[in-house]
Amino acid sequence: KGLRLSKGSKVSYIKLLQIFVDQHLEDGNKIKDNMKLGEKVTAKFLIHNLKGSSAQIGATVLSELATELEAMLSDNVSEKEFSIKLNELIIELEILGSQIKKVLLHD
Repeated sequence: KGLRLSKGSKVSYIKLLQIFVDQHLEDGNKIKDNMKLGEKVTAKFLIHNLKGSSAQIGATVLSELATELEAMLSDNVSEKEFSIKLNELIIELEILGSQIKKVLLHD
């Protein structure tokens, strides 16, 4: 899906993947840290950017998790519920990051 979004250009898609790795792999931990500090606005900004960037590379599951987290912040769900969903996002981000790094190493 991400390659299709890059209009079939493998070079463009590889660049998008590299940007994603450089800018977003630590987002889960950054969101967690900001929530601990009570910085909901910054956390929401990070979640929103991650949602868009993950959609742009075709990482649907990650984008959906970010969408859910963004809604949870707006709905003021319990800290425990938010934390559970955030941990899901962090795990998905780690898996995706590992997969992207393998692709980038072989390109």
